[in-house]
Amino acid sequence: MLPDVVRQEPAVAALVAAIRGPAAQLASDEALRAVLAGTGVARGDPSGMALVGQRARFELHRELVRGRFRGALEVSIPHSLGRIAPARRDEMLEAFIEERASRSPYLRDVAREFVEWAMPLWREQRDLPPYLGDLARFELLSFEVGAGPDDSSPSGSRVAADSPIDVQVAARLEHFDHAVHLLANDELVDPSRKAEPRGCWVLA
Repeated sequence: MLPDVVRQEPAVAALVAAIRGPAAQLASDEALRAVLAGTGVARGDPSGMALVGQRARFELHRELVRGRFRGALEVSIPHSLGRIAPARRDEMLEAFIEERASRSPYLRDVAREFVEWAMPLWREQRDLPPYLGDLARFELLSFEVGAGPDDSSPSGSRVAADSPIDVQVAARLEHFDHAVHLLANDELVDPSRKAEPRGCWVLA
């Protein structure tokens, strides 16, 4: 979704750099000129420097991308986000976009990429719940399975011990270090509720 700034037209590269970089890059016309120059737009290029007058559009695109990413996370891993302070969530999202962003053209992949990026960070931060990574993975699993194809309809036939069994294509078997799947809905929305630290396999 946000490619690395390589082999792009200078103006496009400047837009990507402005979106991925800190807000200070768009704090003034001079700051935007530095972004443009850093992505190959020459200071003497009239068409390139005309982009300086579009600073408000750069800021709009920057906020739109962050809004879409934030919305994707809130839909996919709401209970995991609920265990992180809002200001800290925003800092993590900023760092994710600046350091990695999304490599997929599909918005539905943003949460998975964010969790993959964030899990090593979460493990190092002792003030976050130790089960946070498992909870996020479980939410992603539930979201993925829920959105998958429902291609198995009950046949009504009796199943013999030696007969093959069809499993729904969307089903997944995952291992977790915490029993996050045992948290009821009312416990999921309560950040004080903790998941039991024991390994388990979950078929979703």
